[in-house]
Amino acid sequence: MKTCLLFLFLLWTGRQSPVAFSNIQFNLDNSEISADNKPSLALTAAALKTSGKHCVISGHAAHGEGTASHNQRLSKDRAQAVLEYLLNAGVNKTQLIIMFYRQTRPIADNSTENGRALNRRVEFQVSP
Repeated sequence: MKTCLLFLFLLWTGRQSPVAFSNIQFNLDNSEISADNKPSLALTAAALKTSGKHCVISGHAAHGEGTASHNQRLSKDRAQAVLEYLLNAGVNKTQLIIMFYRQTRPIADNSTENGRALNRRVEFQVSP
């Protein structure tokens, strides 16, 4: 939650450009948004609606947990799930772009379960 609050502060004040926010995690082979992530997404939606800033939503998967084509679909489905959540929360469609990167941009070591769990994610890049 500290990361989320820092993100919102930076977004509303425009202090940093672009702002990165990356705490929407997913379970193995799943694109469903967990209840744990919904409060962060609700705050993100509120910040985007208030600020009017543009946001790139990027979906990711962990290496070694499926074929490249499977991970492409999974990363797309994750980004799409977050996009739909934000749209349903009232964020303007023109503010949002989705990208999906399969397993090509890990942020942690894929040789451990913890690392793979961190790589199953959606990240946000908010422009000024």
